[in-house]
Amino acid sequence: MPDDAATEVRWPDRFVYLCTAGAGAQVNIAPMLHAGADRVVAVVIMVPVADPANPTAEEKAQAIIPADRIFSYATRVLNLATARVRRISGHPDLLSADWARSSRVATDLARELNAEVVFNVSSGRKQATLGALLEMMRRPEPKVTLLTVGSSEFVVRGITLGADGKIAESVLPVEATQQLGPYLTSYGFREIGCERRTRHQEWIEAQHNLVGAIRSLGYRTQQKVFGHFNRTVSTKRLNAPCEIPISTEIEGHMADIATMIDGCSVAHGQLRVESEDGLKFLTGGWFEAEVYTAVREVLLPTGAILAANVELTAAKRKRDGFDPAEVEFDVVVLGNDRLDLIEAKSTMDPKGLHGVIDKLAKYRTQLSGPAGVVWLVAPFHNQASLERLGLIEHAKHEGVRFFYGADAVAQMVAQLKERRSPRR
Repeated sequence: MPDDAATEVRWPDRFVYLCTAGAGAQVNIAPMLHAGADRVVAVVIMVPVADPANPTAEEKAQAIIPADRIFSYATRVLNLATARVRRISGHPDLLSADWARSSRVATDLARELNAEVVFNVSSGRKQATLGALLEMMRRPEPKVTLLTVGSSEFVVRGITLGADGKIAESVLPVEATQQLGPYLTSYGFREIGCERRTRHQEWIEAQHNLVGAIRSLGYRTQQKVFGHFNRTVSTKRLNAPCEIPISTEIEGHMADIATMIDGCSVAHGQLRVESEDGLKFLTGGWFEAEVYTAVREVLLPTGAILAANVELTAAKRKRDGFDPAEVEFDVVVLGNDRLDLIEAKSTMDPKGLHGVIDKLAKYRTQLSGPAGVVWLVAPFHNQASLERLGLIEHAKHEGVRFFYGADAVAQMVAQLKERRSPRR
């Protein structure tokens, strides 16, 4: 460890990065990007596996696959030679000699490459972390900086320990943050249909004025108009051009909305829709656009990446010309190396909400880990009916933030804004 602790901890100019593989990929990958890729000269990955020749399913998910992703990131993104990325396995329950060996490999590489060691102590099995740390404490050189990564707020802090036992701890500067593609790859996914997503996003952003007009109708009118309309079209397979019967109760309001949409009109109890874009807007696109627009307004100053209609598949899936999506999300937010997933549902039928909650919970685990947040916004539902179906309790149990009722969008945006406020 270092002989004296500075008052402020900084990234070393050159360092060997030591970490323990764990399920939260970004906890290990993001600090390398924060430091600046040119500072990382080698990577040592501790892989907690009792029997590498016969790993358990949990060890594969929690250690082997994450280690493979760190290796892939270091060689493909940081362009390190494979000889400078080492994986060392050891028993997950022991402070064994394997973890001491990991420490020695890291420090030997640092001496060889005229570098320091940066040790991320936030991820993976603590036995591995402690085993390596105990070995480091016996070695005065090279200098070692410890890293911790915040969970509720993704902040990387550097720590040095002086000979007098005093600890210096500082938030480390961020040279760069993750883009959506590399982030997804680090969790074993890739985006497909990127051109479709870009076109859809441009379409959504072009609906800004129309979304404002829909919002100005007020909650009760929206609920009445789109509730009736959704019930009418829910059993139909529609393609534009088409005609949809409209009840007299909503005909006036629908006529006002139709005049604002190119190729739409109402006459004699029929809604005439000439374009696929008009049909997409009326059958739920309006609400996805409202949520996207509201999120964009509050997150644009933060520099977060915002994407709509994101389709994902497994990164290892073969590219054979037909690339089916495994899952799609209405809105995705990536900022401060954390991914949030948002689903916007304008339906009044609660039958599908249980499945939406399950989907969000599943991919929160697979794409974000403990620091990620997933959101379900369904304004045309009330607390009594949702409680009767057990959906509020189900969402709470699965870690899904569920917003419903007249102020659903406002509540979601307020929480998202608080969560995404700039780092302190």
